[in-house]
Amino acid sequence: HDKVMALQSAIPDVRTFGQIKEAFAKMHMAAGQWEKADEEFFDAMKNYTEAAERGHAVRCLQYKVLANMCAGSDMDPFSAQEAKQFESDADALAMVELRQAYAAHDVDRFHKIL
Repeated sequence: HDKVMALQSAIPDVRTFGQIKEAFAKMHMAAGQWEKADEEFFDAMKNYTEAAERGHAVRCLQYKVLANMCAGSDMDPFSAQEAKQFESDADALAMVELRQAYAAHDVDRFHKIL
């Protein structure tokens, strides 16, 4: 991970770097390292947004929300300026609602959304 991150300046394509960050995030999720996964998905989302890859950015945001909840974080991922633009996206709407139910400790609503 550290060696690849050191190559960041050598990877000029933000889409490629987004793919790398997404892969690391999934690796962290598999290891149960939720905070690291949360951070990596956020970085991947930003890279994909910069590369005009909206679908990939939304997917990373969805995973970020999941990692964020698994980490037990109180911070709403949609409070970040970079994520706000996707808050009304049809593909992200379920995750917005899921996060709201999580924040409200509304287990019934959480299960209904799932």
